[in-house]
Amino acid sequence: MRWSFASVLGAAALAIALPTLAGDVKEADATCHTATAILVTGDGGDEDSRWSKIREVVSANKKLTVVREAPTNRVGEVALTRFDIKHTFKGGPTVAYTVQCGHGGTCNDVAKEFHAKFPSLTPVPVVQCGDVSNVLTNPQPAP
Repeated sequence: MRWSFASVLGAAALAIALPTLAGDVKEADATCHTATAILVTGDGGDEDSRWSKIREVVSANKKLTVVREAPTNRVGEVALTRFDIKHTFKGGPTVAYTVQCGHGGTCNDVAKEFHAKFPSLTPVPVVQCGDVSNVLTNPQPAP
């Protein structure tokens, strides 16, 4: 599913940059203690396919451990989390499928691996350090 850049942003004044349509993964500071990699967005439909792609990338990296809660200051740990997007445009994505990491470098690596494995998916993944509650809400662990 493809979305326009404008529909992904949801509002021009967002404090963090959501994924861009083309180009490289937007990486975060590799040394931050909490990070979220927004890997794919959607409308809440076909969740199994989205989680399958994310799990495929995560399970291929033997250095990663999947945990239930978002880790803090823990290299190599990821939590698979679905968020609602706070500010959406009509017809744009309403849900973000993410990995939350206890280390910016870990999320950067997952985002780059995801983009390398699925280069045709847009928007391109983006990693944000710290709190993402200004654009994402209602975190739910992956099923």
